[in-house]
Amino acid sequence: SAGEEYDNLCGGSLIHERWVLTAAHCVPRRDASQQLQQVRLGEWNTTSSPDCQLFKTDRVCAPPHIDLGIDRIIVHEQYGPTVNYANDIALLRLNQSVSFNDFVRPICLPVTSNSVEYAYAGYAMEIAGWGKTEQMRFDGSPVKMKAELTALSIASCKEIYANLINGQVCAGGDTPASTCRGDSGGPLMLLDDSPTGGSSSNYYATGIVSLGSASCITNGRPMVFTRVEHYISWI
Repeated sequence: SAGEEYDNLCGGSLIHERWVLTAAHCVPRRDASQQLQQVRLGEWNTTSSPDCQLFKTDRVCAPPHIDLGIDRIIVHEQYGPTVNYANDIALLRLNQSVSFNDFVRPICLPVTSNSVEYAYAGYAMEIAGWGKTEQMRFDGSPVKMKAELTALSIASCKEIYANLINGQVCAGGDTPASTCRGDSGGPLMLLDDSPTGGSSSNYYATGIVSLGSASCITNGRPMVFTRVEHYISWI
């Protein structure tokens, strides 16, 4: 903010040593007094630095989190805060490269060898975050949370959200508590090779938490995500 005070209101996914994937709605702030300033990497507990845990009798600590500035912001040229928030995707270029370690690593992208988009319906996916959303300014959790969601077909989701496009994907709705555990702009993740063709135990960013979908007040409705695979060429 103008008073040099910082708060974390959105999440993102590191996809390269200098690039972060997030939601377009996280970039232009509704509140003009707040502007996107930096990216924090390697965070887990926002009340401690470094983050440590006890494993039996050993105290194991991660390296301190990393705060980096942003020197370029790219918002999808067709994004607009319409009724369905289509094309809700943006890229942030960090002002310097980050060195990967066991706690700061890029997530995989669902790159395919053809133009076929996978049907994720029925697959178990995960969201993770502190429960921070652009439209709900509650404190969230100091410790990163995660929850499992089941992906839905676009057809079944359109029965609830009639204006969805193929560049979106739905998941969840059956476990209301889980919808409080992601961050706007954060990833919907798929572990392993399940429809992406990989062979090792990697996480793939299949979606980006879009506006309104991380709210705790969903009344059992599924969450809506920007479908990353649909935007691979743009990325």
